Amino acid sequence: MEYEIFLIILIVLELLETNIQKGSTLQELILYNYSIYKHNLFTYFFYNFTFIYALLILFIIDINNFWLNFIVILKFFDISFKLFLFQKIDKYTKSVLKEFIPIDIKLTLPFKYSNTLIYSTLMLFAIN
Repeated sequence: MEYEIFLIILIVLELLETNIQKGSTLQELILYNYSIYKHNLFTYFFYNFTFIYALLILFIIDINNFWLNFIVILKFFDISFKLFLFQKIDKYTKSVLKEFIPIDIKLTLPFKYSNTLIYSTLMLFAIN
């Protein structure tokens, strides 16, 4: 019962993180993240609220189970893949995105907020 606040905070942070990232297509979203990355790498990491929050729960509050580790690993791979794309954009041009993301998917509301549903479900499993 006392861990339900962690789920509520995660949902709020996911919604905030999703609303901060702008773009009507997947490539626009990545280019927006790239502009934050070009500004400052630490700022880019700061914009990943839920990754920081999941690490905080994992290490400070000491809820260490498979589901929370899975959330951290998913977030880590998400950030790592984006950093990989950013390095490719730096090395070549923005057209390199078409190699890695050949279909520019339109971000509809269900697709854009699916991360909130996925991570909050995983957090629900982690705290129970």
